[in-house]
Amino acid sequence: MIKVLSVQNFTIFTKRENFKFAEAFNVVIGENASGKSHLLKLAYTLAAISREAAATIPGKADFERMIGRKLLRIFRPKTLGRLVHRGANEADVSIGFTQKACSYDFSFTSRSRSDVKLHRPPDAFLSASAVFLPTREILSLWPGFESLYQRHDMGFDATYFDLARALKTSPLPDATVEKFQRPLQRLEELVGGCLHLESGRFLLQTGKEESLEIDLVAEGIRKLATLGRLIRNGSIHRGSLLFWDEPETNLNPRLIRPLAEILMELSQQGVQIFLATHSLFLLRELEILSQHERYRELPQHYITFSLKGGEVSVSQGERIEEAEPIVSLDESLEQSDRYLEME
Repeated sequence: MIKVLSVQNFTIFTKRENFKFAEAFNVVIGENASGKSHLLKLAYTLAAISREAAATIPGKADFERMIGRKLLRIFRPKTLGRLVHRGANEADVSIGFTQKACSYDFSFTSRSRSDVKLHRPPDAFLSASAVFLPTREILSLWPGFESLYQRHDMGFDATYFDLARALKTSPLPDATVEKFQRPLQRLEELVGGCLHLESGRFLLQTGKEESLEIDLVAEGIRKLATLGRLIRNGSIHRGSLLFWDEPETNLNPRLIRPLAEILMELSQQGVQIFLATHSLFLLRELEILSQHERYRELPQHYITFSLKGGEVSVSQGERIEEAEPIVSLDESLEQSDRYLEME
């Protein structure tokens, strides 16, 4: 689990920001270009790198190269130095895990092409997996995506490639994912079935002998089916980390409401969740659920970003009302005032 992520002069973040995270549920809120996706992608990159390193136990120099390559593949700058805030000479990044031995610090300069400098190397690496769901669904792109990505520049960052590989993993027996049966069942009820991989293509299996080509399925449903597949094949498990950038995209509010509770249930079963959202509807659903007896003691953390004079202002708290301002709420209230003026 990630406890804290500290950055200075990384992309839009100029002054040192210490982002705290709850072990269960975390939500990042803010307007466009305020750094929501950058925060999620950075946290995912550092967790995913640690997980990948666990297979080889690299030395310091090799781990530095792994960090640099992963940052380039996730953020897609021309050089690593382009991730340093304009006008600054160096970016500093530090990540702290609940497993203290996995924590590490590094920096890189504005002249760096792909190299970083480790200041505190990790003494151990994560055993849990990290999954990132980008804004755009990938099931319709999946046929041949992995091999094409490795041979050509397709204009997609590595979160799509990582997700494609995770989706390829075969489903586990029901007994193995028993603790996740309730959220999994609800997901499959919402989408009307579960994903089935056949001849290099995903189908939505709606019955024993019936299935739909994934391109015939609505995009919002494809996103929910993706989450179900990742639970079924064990990519999402107790202790894993789930990052989701704007889960509300292409989802009707009627689907957002049950999705909010499904995500709460996953975090209750030991999945650390990180969401970035613009949706006031989703925020309100999460606030309603957080007052429910079942989720009241669930550790939560909210981070809001607002832009002031080109700089990001950060607010954090354990409840939504402690992390203000919420731009989507302010704009919704202002719109209501304008609407009432019409009468």
